[in-house]
Amino acid sequence: MRWWRAPNAHLLLVGVLLLAWWHGHAELYLSWTPGDEGVLGQSAERVMRGELPHRDFDALWSGGLDWLNAGAFRLMGVKLTVLRQLMLVVWLIGLAAMFDAARRFLSPWGAAAAVWCASLWTLPLSVHPLPSWYNLVLALMGSAAVLRALEGRARGWMFAAGLAAGASIAVKIVGLYFVAAVFLFCVFQAQEHVPQEATRTPRLTRWYGWLITVGLMGFLVGVFKLTAYHRDANALLQFVVPSAAMVTLLLVREWRADGSRDTTRVRALFAWVLPFLAGVAVTVGAWVAPYVASGAVPRLLRGLFVAPQARFQLVTYALPGLKSAALSVLPVVVLLALAPYVRRPLSKADRWAAAALVVAFAAFAFDGSGTAFTTWYAFRILTPCVSLLTLWWFLRPPLGEAIPSERRAAVFFLVSTAATCSLVQIPFSLYTYFLYFVPLLILGAAALWSALPRMPREVPVVLVAVAIVFQLRAPADSAIKQVPRAADELVLLDRPRGGIVVSREDSTRFARLYEEVHKRATSDWLYVWHDAPEIYFLTGMRNPTRTLYEAFADPATLTTEAVQQVLREKNISVVVLTRPDIAPIPMPPELRRWIEAQYPSVAWVGDIEVRGRAIVR
Repeated sequence: MRWWRAPNAHLLLVGVLLLAWWHGHAELYLSWTPGDEGVLGQSAERVMRGELPHRDFDALWSGGLDWLNAGAFRLMGVKLTVLRQLMLVVWLIGLAAMFDAARRFLSPWGAAAAVWCASLWTLPLSVHPLPSWYNLVLALMGSAAVLRALEGRARGWMFAAGLAAGASIAVKIVGLYFVAAVFLFCVFQAQEHVPQEATRTPRLTRWYGWLITVGLMGFLVGVFKLTAYHRDANALLQFVVPSAAMVTLLLVREWRADGSRDTTRVRALFAWVLPFLAGVAVTVGAWVAPYVASGAVPRLLRGLFVAPQARFQLVTYALPGLKSAALSVLPVVVLLALAPYVRRPLSKADRWAAAALVVAFAAFAFDGSGTAFTTWYAFRILTPCVSLLTLWWFLRPPLGEAIPSERRAAVFFLVSTAATCSLVQIPFSLYTYFLYFVPLLILGAAALWSALPRMPREVPVVLVAVAIVFQLRAPADSAIKQVPRAADELVLLDRPRGGIVVSREDSTRFARLYEEVHKRATSDWLYVWHDAPEIYFLTGMRNPTRTLYEAFADPATLTTEAVQQVLREKNISVVVLTRPDIAPIPMPPELRRWIEAQYPSVAWVGDIEVRGRAIVR
């Protein structure tokens, strides 16, 4: 049984990655969100033609992912399946990085269990190849680099972490959340590694301490402002409290210490910050260089920081109420907080009781049940709970529960990363956005639990087992029971650029739409009104405007005169009009009359209207 007690870590990694691939690949081509798929596909295709995100079209995200997707299209063909295959490969790389990070403080079996749990709680639950998955993977890679920096060659590994952070920003601006976590970590490390000197600086004259205090409070104010879209008790608990706990910990440590000269403390901080910033500058510089060369930096800045504010006014999703969430997490919090006071080692009866709990949990009917919702709420609220427990065990640890000095930095960094990266849920707090930082939360919780000297090992084992069982049961995310329809049957989206599995209704509609558009097209240009980027991509037609979603467009580009000018300049022969009843920007009546006169050939595909210049016989 030696292999069981001392397994080969590399073999365990290969095994858990194969498990993850098997589970992820089984779901990879199922379901879709047409608008998201259309934006990703159309953006990558426009980059292939030489266009630059933000400069030549209104990209929804930073634009770096469009370059990567464009490269995948060039290698493997222009098809939706290619985006998912690329995402699967990148996701597996992220899980490998997570294993490397977990091995810094867990046994090989513990790291493998953590990675398997994370794999079940991420991609298989939402296979849409959105940028936030890439932000997660890059945060995992950066986290692994930072933990390696704690073991030696700090400058090189912090530089590597900066490369990952800069790439994350280039994918989506929320990559700044990981940058914030690393800055918090650097402040912590400066506190840990400043030598105490004979000459001490009086507290009130420490300009370094005041500078750090102002910076940390400014960060906290920024986090608070992010919650403006849905600022209720649960939003403050989920998003503000975790970061506030980490900031409080740093401030108390900063002003509690006797301190040394400010210049010494600055050098200690810069020893960690500068290599990281150098790495960020390399990847961000490579991403921004085309904008500098073409004089498009103002457009880039507008696309990154101004345009999203308009989108947030239209696309938001609030968290569930605090009452149900608090009741769900209470047993977990009590277990984690009081477990170190339980007698150790646990008796055989205690272990059998823990195993029975996992078995009983697996026996529940999950499909749309209260058990599933209670479990979801409990896991979602773990971030503030773990952050507050970290604050407690750092500042006022229970007797015999002080975190060993060699483990403090890793615990602080990983919990801080989970806290800041949980902000990815703002302002669209749908359950899928919780998935975008779950592995970071697992790493933070595992680092904390494993660092407590008296924590019974069975407690985290049971929690991980419950999390794995919960997702293996594949619970429904909705309690609403719907009567199955023939149109809901899943079939292949059998178009040249499809290949994924969608409902029969969607597959039939897009097959007919493809035919009707190409019957009337005399060039490769098409005009769609509006909010249907997937129509451009799936029909293989080009978008004559800067806009991917008209709801986010400059209103001046949607006037009658502006649309008529576009249609004339490109000599567009076919126009698609979509769902006027749900349009946030209704078509001007005079524009509709003009289109009806100029494009008399009409065909209806469900609620989509296809109009062409020539009569199709």
